[in-house]
Amino acid sequence: MLVFATSDKGGTGRSVTSCNIAYRMAIQGRDTCYLDFDFGSPTAGAIFSIPSAMRGVARGGLHSYLAGSNQVVSMDVWRETDRATVKGRPDGAGRLVLFPGDIGGSEFAPDAETIQRCARLLLRMDEEFSLVLIDLSAGRSHALDTVLAATALPRLKKVTCRWLVFHRQVTFFSRGKAVAARTAGTTAMSCRAASGSCGPPSSTRTPTTSPACGPNRSSGCATATSPCKTWPAS
Repeated sequence: MLVFATSDKGGTGRSVTSCNIAYRMAIQGRDTCYLDFDFGSPTAGAIFSIPSAMRGVARGGLHSYLAGSNQVVSMDVWRETDRATVKGRPDGAGRLVLFPGDIGGSEFAPDAETIQRCARLLLRMDEEFSLVLIDLSAGRSHALDTVLAATALPRLKKVTCRWLVFHRQVTFFSRGKAVAARTAGTTAMSCRAASGSCGPPSSTRTPTTSPACGPNRSSGCATATSPCKTWPAS
């Protein structure tokens, strides 16, 4: 299953929550990979605490791959993290693999070849892993346009896709007092690659919170076990 994480703006907790989802799924025994498509700010390596990929990698990142490189770097998070509470694959856990972005990468408009390369990557990852989490750049980015075009191709018709859309908190003030607020949260939408149609969330629930929540222990986790929910942030 492909799970795409996007947000209307930066600062929504998209990458931190996405890393926690990937961690929790791996802990539960699913082979999981994380594709860092946040080309302007690839921070997954820092969240997973991997010293060689704190701000991406010098060569072989996903930005380079989509631009035409045949080299793709993958990192075993269990082995390469320097965080003691995460290091070492627990008994019964699945694989947890990071495909980092590039240091100094940036957004670029996709052409036909870029879209085809993206589609091949997504198909290969979907065949190898139970869960593929793709962290996109904030806003209506070229990364978002690339995956929308790739998932609309006929070859991805039978691939299950889900979307997590993160929202930023908005507070309204009257005479210096907060009178209303929309809580920052995540909307999960079920999408069919064949039609490109997305349905609204069907119900709500709070994220699963655990003191042993992996890369960001203090923030709690949301588990992606239900494909069509609204998850308010903790």
